Amino acid sequence: MMIKTTCFILITTIIGIFIYNDESQILWRKGIKLTWEDFRQAPPTDIIDKNAMSGILVDYNYQVIEGKVPTFTLRTYFMKDSSWVVSKSDRTLNHEKLHFDMAELYTRKMRKEIQRLRQEGIKEIEPYIEIIHRYRDENLDADELFDRQCFGLTVNGQVIERAHEHRQEEWIDSIAIELDKLKEYELKQ
Repeated sequence: MMIKTTCFILITTIIGIFIYNDESQILWRKGIKLTWEDFRQAPPTDIIDKNAMSGILVDYNYQVIEGKVPTFTLRTYFMKDSSWVVSKSDRTLNHEKLHFDMAELYTRKMRKEIQRLRQEGIKEIEPYIEIIHRYRDENLDADELFDRQCFGLTVNGQVIERAHEHRQEEWIDSIAIELDKLKEYELKQ
């Protein structure tokens, strides 16, 4: 018996139903650049403590054939119609791009662990799904830590205090190194 399932993990805290096509999503790939035109959603009217929000989706699907190990495909997308901006600056754009890069980093960690389970011959689907959920949660925690460490005080879209601005460059460098370490788990096109 063959079962094919497609599942989605939304990395941001945006809640809703997402209907997307190739024009409203960007598949993560090395060297991808985001532009302000990629942030299509209008910002919430009551937002006072954020400059932007990126809708990032980790899409996974798997196929189960009875008696065989499952196969998985995982992709990281930037969702244009779920992303918004209040205050446009190079720093903010770089910050949002790093959220996208971090999601790809955790997707690669998922791919690595899934490959390990497949090599061990694990046929049950639950351990694979547990890996995906664990790394999704770690990604959410890393996103929150990144935001806390990189922003000072923001009120009504205006940065009042820039005490932690240097931390963003440290994060950018760190994530680039980690992505490179997991280069073999980059999605093959």
